[in-house]
Amino acid sequence: MRISPDSYIGDNGTFSLMKNMNLEKVYKIILLNNPTSRIEISKIAGLNQTTVSHCVKFLLEKGIIEEVGILGKSVGRPPTSIVLRKQFGAFVGIEINVMGTKILVTDIYGKELMHKKSMEMHRSPAQFLDILEESILEIRAQCRGKGMDIAGIGIAVIGSFNMKTGVVEHISTMPQWDGCAFEQAVNERVPDIPVLFMKTSIAGVWGEIHFGKSNPMENLVFINGGWGLTLGVYMHGCMLYGDDGYFGRFGHTTVEVNGRECACGARGCLDAYASVGVLIRNIYGDEVFQERYLTDIRERWDRQDPVVVRAMDEAVEYLAIAAANLVNTFNPGQLVFGGLLHVICRGNMERINRRMNETILPHYRDKLTISCSSLEEYGPTYGCVAFVREKLIGLVK
Repeated sequence: MRISPDSYIGDNGTFSLMKNMNLEKVYKIILLNNPTSRIEISKIAGLNQTTVSHCVKFLLEKGIIEEVGILGKSVGRPPTSIVLRKQFGAFVGIEINVMGTKILVTDIYGKELMHKKSMEMHRSPAQFLDILEESILEIRAQCRGKGMDIAGIGIAVIGSFNMKTGVVEHISTMPQWDGCAFEQAVNERVPDIPVLFMKTSIAGVWGEIHFGKSNPMENLVFINGGWGLTLGVYMHGCMLYGDDGYFGRFGHTTVEVNGRECACGARGCLDAYASVGVLIRNIYGDEVFQERYLTDIRERWDRQDPVVVRAMDEAVEYLAIAAANLVNTFNPGQLVFGGLLHVICRGNMERINRRMNETILPHYRDKLTISCSSLEEYGPTYGCVAFVREKLIGLVK
């Protein structure tokens, strides 16, 4: 994908900030235009070639990139091809969820090296930390066998995670986490590896714009589905976070006054009508979640099982209306359903589009693309990888 200057890449730096700002800008251009060349970076960044060469030299010295030969054909001296160095290190993405904690390990390109899922890690902070420590030892051993080490870890947290303090204030589906000084606890257990923390909805956006099919140069509204629904919004190259990072509690917007009781204690929340969690409850009752339910729902939907059809119809209706409200609010160029929402959206996108069009003005719809994320339930873990990769310059200095 070829890009032009945009706020995602950043402004040119001046004076004392020049080195850091321009270095990050050059690195971001390489991420999005791999392979590239000094000449192409200079054109996109609006920086002179001397500045670009200094930045490239730093990235070469740190082993983040490498030169691999000649890039294409040109008049005069052909440009040297610059690419991300595959052996730089491994990137670990972790998503904590009541439906199973996922761990993904990739190289700097996002190519999967390994993945695993734990149905126990979310049960308490102590259990998470114990399994995390074991998993890091396992991952590190495998990576060193491939000639690399762990470059960084990204962890996505659901619920009200305070991004300023690193404290989990509240998770309605996992109350045993309430009040946990999570960032401090993780850093004490894994002191020698950089760890970055984010909300799950934010991680979903990072995964989509770096490893999914969305264009990072366009505005994006991302609806992420775990047990409940969360929202990520990416506008003009920037993520919306809210004052303390609580942004995106989309599933707890009210859609029915005095409606069904939600896990948060309120009534009429969207989560009680359009989430994967309520879909499972409507089909299986209050049984403890089992991963096989997700496959079973799809199989029963294909057979047009009346119980599943009735539950799915309601979820599609409310999800489409809620998505239309987001389009009318944010006027994005892209709207993506991610995470486990593929369970609801696959095979229903035509219905969702049709229902949304009933409440979206034509000039809002003209340039809008609506899709289901190709990353599906691993979107947030890929987003954790993307976030660590994108912040790499600050981690290696």
